[in-house]
Amino acid sequence: MPKKIYNAILHALFLTLMALPFRAAAATVELHSATASPITIGAGGEGAGRGVSFLVEEDFSISAAGIYLDLKSESYDVLIYSSTNGYDLIAPLVSASEVTGGSGVSYYDIDISYAFTAGNYYYIQWEPSDQGSGDWLAGASPNAMFSDAVLPETLGLVTILDGAEGNSTSGISFANALHPNIRLTVVNPAAVPITSAGFLLSGALAGLGLARKKRRRHTQA
Repeated sequence: MPKKIYNAILHALFLTLMALPFRAAAATVELHSATASPITIGAGGEGAGRGVSFLVEEDFSISAAGIYLDLKSESYDVLIYSSTNGYDLIAPLVSASEVTGGSGVSYYDIDISYAFTAGNYYYIQWEPSDQGSGDWLAGASPNAMFSDAVLPETLGLVTILDGAEGNSTSGISFANALHPNIRLTVVNPAAVPITSAGFLLSGALAGLGLARKKRRRHTQA
């Protein structure tokens, strides 16, 4: 094969391979509306607990779950529930507790490990460990929540369905109109996919490279 034609084919294959869609790995998933403006609540507006239900679009695992509020420094619980549809909660699958808060409006994370399965529904809950209602915000400084009316909304790995208020002992209600900003720290999002076309192009590139090496060896001999 003439060198100019060979180089042109190689260059075209390389450009095509680079143009294939690849998904960037996300470090966190934020379970709040990406389209609605945040709504400010004051101290007491947090209720006895806050959470978000969602449908998992792709398998992924987490190492922590955080909430964006002005929390008092005290012990909090994070619970992940299984669900049949995002509203009918079955039972907590895993829970974790930690003392956090006290640094103003910020994300506060609690270490919790769990592997989510695509196609399943879940609910994640933040609550004070003492089950106190309306006493876990530090003050009336801005605390952003979001309108449930904009849901459902797909955010990459998940589709968030609704927000809820309450806790594991007094009941969790989806009648509230606001959901919190909860984030999940992702440790192993699904591997970046390479389409079948990508594999074919990769093989073609490798084959051309091998053919070129053989031609050089033949020329040198």
